[in-house]
This record gives sequence, C-alpha cells and structure tokens, in this order.
Amino acid sequence: MLRRLLEESALSGLSWECVIMEGEEQGPVLARGLFAGLRFIFRGWKLPVEIAAGGPDAIKKYYERLSRDYGFETGIPEQSVLSAGSSLFWQGKRKEAIEVFQFMIEEYPTSPDAFEILGLAYEEENQLEQAKKAYETAVKLARENSDRRLPRFEEYLANIKKKMKDGE
Repeated sequence: MLRRLLEESALSGLSWECVIMEGEEQGPVLARGLFAGLRFIFRGWKLPVEIAAGGPDAIKKYYERLSRDYGFETGIPEQSVLSAGSSLFWQGKRKEAIEVFQFMIEEYPTSPDAFEILGLAYEEENQLEQAKKAYETAVKLARENSDRRLPRFEEYLANIKKKMKDGE
C-alpha cells in the first residue's frame, strides 16, 4: 500500500526504496529495517574506487555532489579516501593510489594515517627517500598527539633507514 502511494505521488527528487522483509517477526524486522534504511540513506558515503582513480578533482566533485544531495556540507571522509586509495594500490594502480594518498595529506595534514599510507606506497614503489619523509612526518605527528601507534610509525622509519643504508 505504501509502495503504491509512493509510486503514484512521490515528490519530485524524492529518493526512496521499499523492501519487503519476508519471514521476519516484528522485533527483528525493526532492527533490519533500521539498518537497511541507514544503508540506503548513506549509500553514497563510501568513495567508489573508480571515482578515486580520477584523482583529487574527481574526489572533490563527488563529495560536492553528495553535499548538494544531502543538503549539508558532508566534507571528505578520511577513511573513505584511505579505503579507496588502498584498493587502487592493491589493484596495481600505484600511480593513481599515490595521487590519492598525496591528496589525503593536503586534506588531512595532521593525520599520521595519511603519511603512513603514503610512506607505505612510496616504499612499495622503491621511492625510499619519499617514504622516509612520509614516515618521519607520521612519527612527528604521532609524538605531538601522544598517538598510541607511535611505535609502529617509528618501526617503519627505522626499517626504511636501514633499507636505504643497506642499498647504498
């Protein structure tokens, strides 16, 4: 009945979805319905990898459109960019991934995560000097913020220094 009403008279621009949850009792259907509703509402929140592959301008445009769609400034979620960049990296699209990680540093200049992931990407590409600089910044930021991951960042830095020394 609700579905028919929406099909016949939904407001222009209204985005909706109707899902029948067969075999559920009242209690569980409320929880499943709430979860399904939240997934529907925030379906665009995760940055698609193919958008990230288009670089910083594509990422900015994506979240500008999302902001317009939601009617408020969404910002660019750090974890979404990190996830999409990581996916690109492991798909072998290293150049695009590094570009996404460099964008993360512009957007999140105080995030040790952004510098860590950039360092890992540079190291994998054997750009050791750039990796060292990224790790140094991650260590610096972690120290400034008493980040519990400081030992991990220090280990990356020590390993890259050793790698550089051994390679000379």
